[in-house]
Amino acid sequence: MAYIGANPVNGFFEKQDLTTDGSTTTFTLNTAVGSSSAILVSVGGVIQEPEVAYNLGGGGGSIIFTEAPSSTADTYVHFLGQAISQNITDLNGTEMVLDVDADTTITADTDDQIDFKLGGSDVIAFKTTGIHLPDGEKYVGGTGDDLQLYHDGSNSYLANSTGELRLATLTSGIAIAIGHSTSEVTFGDNVTVTGNLTIGGTTNFGDFNITNVGSIALDTITNDGTDITLDSSGDIILDAAGNDIFFKAGGTTIGEFTNSSSDLVIKSSVSDKDILIKGNDGGAAITALTFDMSAAGAATFNSTVNSGAITSSGIVTGTGFTAGSAVLAEAELELLDGLTAGTAIASKVVTTDANIDTTGQRNLTISGELDAATLDISGAIDIAGASQFSSTITVGVDDTGYDVKFFGATSGKSLLWDESADSLIVTGTTTLVGTTNLDAVDIDGAVQLDAALTIGANDQGYDIIIYGDTASANITWDTSVDDLIFNGAARAVIPDGQLVLGSTAVTSTAAEINLLDNVSGLVQADFTKLAAVDATAVELNYTDGVTSAIQTQMDTKASTGKAIAMAIVFG
Repeated sequence: MAYIGANPVNGFFEKQDLTTDGSTTTFTLNTAVGSSSAILVSVGGVIQEPEVAYNLGGGGGSIIFTEAPSSTADTYVHFLGQAISQNITDLNGTEMVLDVDADTTITADTDDQIDFKLGGSDVIAFKTTGIHLPDGEKYVGGTGDDLQLYHDGSNSYLANSTGELRLATLTSGIAIAIGHSTSEVTFGDNVTVTGNLTIGGTTNFGDFNITNVGSIALDTITNDGTDITLDSSGDIILDAAGNDIFFKAGGTTIGEFTNSSSDLVIKSSVSDKDILIKGNDGGAAITALTFDMSAAGAATFNSTVNSGAITSSGIVTGTGFTAGSAVLAEAELELLDGLTAGTAIASKVVTTDANIDTTGQRNLTISGELDAATLDISGAIDIAGASQFSSTITVGVDDTGYDVKFFGATSGKSLLWDESADSLIVTGTTTLVGTTNLDAVDIDGAVQLDAALTIGANDQGYDIIIYGDTASANITWDTSVDDLIFNGAARAVIPDGQLVLGSTAVTSTAAEINLLDNVSGLVQADFTKLAAVDATAVELNYTDGVTSAIQTQMDTKASTGKAIAMAIVFG
């Protein structure tokens, strides 16, 4: 398998099965790794989160689980290998490093020029004026670098160190025309030049064999638009038209070099075909249409990929990506790493599953409206704004209730439904405003009513019982008989002069009325007793001022008959 940049570390894509027993938490790794993110750990089919479910120990030589895997859980470690940093961005002249030791690079630090370095030295430059090699750098061919084309700073060379230097097809010599606009020179077969060769005018060569070359000086090579065939079968042809150079294979143009706005453009002339750039180290190809890293493992880029697709079965790394006008930084892309649809992961993006559900989210802060068909909250809820409920509110279920407390604006005032006491408790002074209908009320504290109290309605009353501290002592308003009844030890205590019967006030004092105590029949001849008293309030007022026995009071009166008449009137 070929790779761009560095070969993968040992254990790349290796799977290590762990034998678990439900108690062991530490296991030795087959290959030491430098980061917990360099391995993928699965327990019972569930991918484990690094630094949470497990950590590395022993300098990366062992894995330590937070909780021991079950003995029945299929547990394994998948080694991902070593990724090489990759930046896909606008380099602005920064070098693009291609190999591990960073001495093979591509850079464009000079405007309209691309430089290639091998082993830390410049070896080739693409310029608007052509493809350039520095002095001393060579175009070479052969297993022993036998064929060499180079300039040493003073002279240019086309040299061969082993065998003959030939311009020929594979089977026979070719005709080479070296011409000039005014004269032509034609070489026949087997022309050998052992000294200096100066060619001018029009020269036609048959077989052209040059040995012991001193120097060759050429003016201009003109092809006049005629194709140049490069192979014996005539399939590979160079064709120049205008400022472009076309490459043909089998008669079909497959690619071209062109000058566009002083830029050197290399492009494919065949639809959906790629331009491949390959090194001589067995690495995978870099293509212009589809960047295929299926065999690359990892690659480093310090330039911008403007179009096409990047396909890789290995690892693509970078500090950021730009898609259209959207710039995705490394930190933003990390929010997607390890994301599982439908599950909330700390510091990650939340994505719903196919049912539009998520599980595991914690705090959610929104500034707008939250619309939900149903809302199930298992923990505490804090609502700072006004709330409106358009349907029934139920707290708890039958036989399992929960406290509900309403605070007032004044300290110490609240309304509490105490589920343990099954009671609605009002603390502090609380005012109920408006009309309140209550089926039953049990009030343990003092009650103050600041307005009229009405019980029942006209022609529809209700019993009222007011209890005293003595057993069976109470006052009952009995609606069935329309009577106020004093029961047991209950009494009616009325201050002197405050008793009114009908519309007439009773002015007799308690002592005066007590003179009638024990009167059970008609007043006897000595006027000491009364019986069947049915006197009105006016009639009873005749006793006003009588403070002792009526007989004694009568003895003091000058007119006995008048005193008697004024004192008592029998109905």
